Amino acid sequence: MTSGDTPSYFFLHDNGQEADECVIIFATDNQLEQMAQYDDDVLMGHLVLHHACSVSCEIQGRVNGVFLPLVYVLLKRIQKLL
Repeated sequence: MTSGDTPSYFFLHDNGQEADECVIIFATDNQLEQMAQYDDDVLMGHLVLHHACSVSCEIQGRVNGVFLPLVYVLLKRIQKLL
């Protein structure tokens, strides 16, 4: 949960430890609503390779003229990214 006057869930998805490729997603409902407002040309993503098969991804969108992180994704045991 986030803190503040209107706390919301931040953890969205985990496909489980038994999955061949692990995907964990973090974002608030407000962040998803903001992301849904944009078309492809205003979203940015950053991939960071931590070691051979672990990646984190941050998806940003423009909010009030400033790019802010909206969604975080952790990927483990990934066989193929594209």
